[in-house]
Amino acid sequence: MKVGILHITARADVGGGPEVLLRLVSEPSCRPMYVACPNEAPYFGRFTHLLGSERVVPIPHRSFTIGTLLRLRRFVIDRNIFVLHSHGFGAGLYGRILQLLTGRPCVHTYHGFLLSGPGLLVTASRAIGEVILFPLTTVPVAVSSTERRRILRWFWWAKSRVISIPNGVSPTSTEAVKVQGDDARIRVLTVGRLVEQKAPLALPEIAQHLRERGSLDRFLFVVVGEGPLGEALRCDVRKRGVGEAFSFVGETFEPARFYKSADIYLSPSRDEAFGLAVLDAMIRGLPVVASAVNGHTDAIVHGQTGLLFSWGDWEQAAAHLHSLADDLGMREQLGSEGRQTTLEQYSAARMAARYEDCYAAVLHDNSRVEKLERTFLN
Repeated sequence: MKVGILHITARADVGGGPEVLLRLVSEPSCRPMYVACPNEAPYFGRFTHLLGSERVVPIPHRSFTIGTLLRLRRFVIDRNIFVLHSHGFGAGLYGRILQLLTGRPCVHTYHGFLLSGPGLLVTASRAIGEVILFPLTTVPVAVSSTERRRILRWFWWAKSRVISIPNGVSPTSTEAVKVQGDDARIRVLTVGRLVEQKAPLALPEIAQHLRERGSLDRFLFVVVGEGPLGEALRCDVRKRGVGEAFSFVGETFEPARFYKSADIYLSPSRDEAFGLAVLDAMIRGLPVVASAVNGHTDAIVHGQTGLLFSWGDWEQAAAHLHSLADDLGMREQLGSEGRQTTLEQYSAARMAARYEDCYAAVLHDNSRVEKLERTFLN
C-alpha cells in the first residue's frame, strides 16, 4: 500500500495559499493525496471534486481545537499517511504537533513568514509560535528566495534545513470578462484581498498622480477582490474625485477570468511572500508594474520582465503606467519576457516535482533533508 500525504490548510476561502495547494495536488503524483481544510467555498468543494470526499476532512477555519487534533491523528493512522504537509501558520499548529503525536515527518510551507500588516500583537504572537514550532519542523519551506532569507534572519542556525520552493502556476484557458467601461482605455488590473499588506489605498493616490500628468482619462483601474479596507478604498476614490477611473468587481471565485481583458497588472503590495496573482498575470503575458518588495523582486527583473517602483513612491508607479500607455511595444515585450520566465522557472509541474523530492527525502533517507538546500537553486 502506497503511503499518503496529508496537506493541512486552515483556510479554504479565496486566497493564494489554498490556490497554491490546489495546483500542487492537481499535478500527477505517485502518492495518495489527502487534504484537511475548512468546509467553505470555494476550495473545499474543489478539493472534494478533485480527490473525492473520502480524502478530504473538514477542520475549523483558522481555529485550533484539541478535538480536531485528535480526529486528524486518527485520520493519519487509519489511512496510512506518512508525511504531513502544513500550509500557513494556522495549519502549522496542527501539522507540527501531529508530528509529535504520530512520529510522521512534517513539511511546513510558510506562504508568508511574519508578513507586515496584521498588527504588532498578531505579529508578536505568531513570532513566539514560530520560535516554539520551528524545531518540530522536519523541512521548513519558503515560497521564494527573499522569504527564505527572512526566515533565516530568525533561524540563522538552520541554513541547511530551510529550502525554497517557489509557487507554481499553469497556463489556463478561461473566458475573458469585459468590465463596464470604454474599451479604448488602458485597463489596469489588481487582484487580491483588500487588506493592509496589499496596500489597496495606494490605488487612488496613483490615479491622482496620473490626473496630474493629464492622462487619467486614458486608464480604467479594475479592482478584483474584497476585504476590510474595501469601504475605505471606495471612500478615498470618491474623495479624490477619481471614481470614473475605477471599476470595483468585488469578491469572485474566478478572478482568473479578468486577466484576459486587462492591459497591465498593478501590484502596490507593501510585503509579499511570492505573489501568486503577479505570476498569474505574467504567465498570461500581461506586463506587470509592482512594488519592489520581497516576493516581487524574485519574479520580476526591472525593465526585463516587468517594472518595479519603490514602495510608497506612487508617483513613480504612475510614471510607469504612463510610459506603458504610450508604448505598446514595451507592453508586449515585458509581457512576453515575463511569460517565458514564468513558464521556465515557476510552473506548477516544477513546484510539484520539487515537493516530491522533499517527500522522498523525509520518507526514505533523512540524511537527504540537509542536502535539499544545495539541490534546489535558492
